[in-house]
Amino acid sequence: MTRILLIVFLTPLVLLLIGFLWFVNIVPSKPSEDLRQTEAVIVLTGGSERLKAGLDLLLNGYAIEMFVSGVGKGVTVENLFELNKLSPEKIMLVKQRITLGYYATDTFQNGIEVEEWVRNKQYKKIRVVTSNYHIPRSRKELSARLPDVEIITFPVFPDRVKTQSWWRYPGTLELFFVEYLKYIAVSLRVYYE
Repeated sequence: MTRILLIVFLTPLVLLLIGFLWFVNIVPSKPSEDLRQTEAVIVLTGGSERLKAGLDLLLNGYAIEMFVSGVGKGVTVENLFELNKLSPEKIMLVKQRITLGYYATDTFQNGIEVEEWVRNKQYKKIRVVTSNYHIPRSRKELSARLPDVEIITFPVFPDRVKTQSWWRYPGTLELFFVEYLKYIAVSLRVYYE
């Protein structure tokens, strides 16, 4: 009886651990080399690295427009330029091609906000910029909402997240594990919708 209880208790833990290791393996560990042209660059807020990467992609002609999802109330396009210290010449090149979304406060709402904007624009190819650990969940969320849209991901790498030897850093280990649990939740929700 003890052996059966041990198996019943340990099996889900082993499966959870195997799933976690699989998840960490799909988290991008190096920058994207896919720089094909897209119609839009989508930035999911959550770090200045994301905005800088999105602006760089837009300025270098990899997209026609940029949509920033989950912007804080009162933030303007000009605030983004100040934060990223863009020259007046560069501002003039992109100012009219940036749209800010104020609705989203989490990844689920990012999905709603991005879906509405992309559908209104009738775009078929987008590039999503977010932190590397957030790529699997945001891709799952957006792919479910936009199955007919090609989604190219563009991970950024926050300094505080140690992708190499991640198991040695308690903060990164915890971040990855929490993100894995959120990924499971999104996967289950998408599956049962």
